[in-house]
Amino acid sequence: MINVVIREMAKSDVQSMAKLSHEVGFASWSEADYLVKLNSDDSLSFVAEVSQNTKQIIVAFLLMRLIKPEAEIINIAVKNDYRRQGIGEKLLNISLSIMFTKGYSNFLLEVRETNLPAIALYKKKGFLTIGKRKDYYSNPKEDALVMMLHC
Repeated sequence: MINVVIREMAKSDVQSMAKLSHEVGFASWSEADYLVKLNSDDSLSFVAEVSQNTKQIIVAFLLMRLIKPEAEIINIAVKNDYRRQGIGEKLLNISLSIMFTKGYSNFLLEVRETNLPAIALYKKKGFLTIGKRKDYYSNPKEDALVMMLHC
């Protein structure tokens, strides 16, 4: 099993997060966008790091918008080479646990309806589909499932 460290995002992570965003298809998110979120009181982000060639590299992240008692997961991404290794699940588990202890009890997200691995993970964690957003995504155009977890 790969050793993964989950921690809150820092200013020094912005470049890595933007690069990872583009790798996984979040082309509209820039370094400036992540910097704004980092400096915002209504958002919180977590990163997952692994050790590679004696340095720590970010292989996944999760970004949330906070409107108590709800936390909306805006982006969750795992580097292509690190998928299917439990990193996304660990990142989700720790993030939800931390947010629950901070008083958040509802978690919302949108997911591409064809992203079956992500949907399976969210269902495993107790998320339920509560709606659909028509043509929510572009490149390619696709509907989003709206999912919610109530703790």
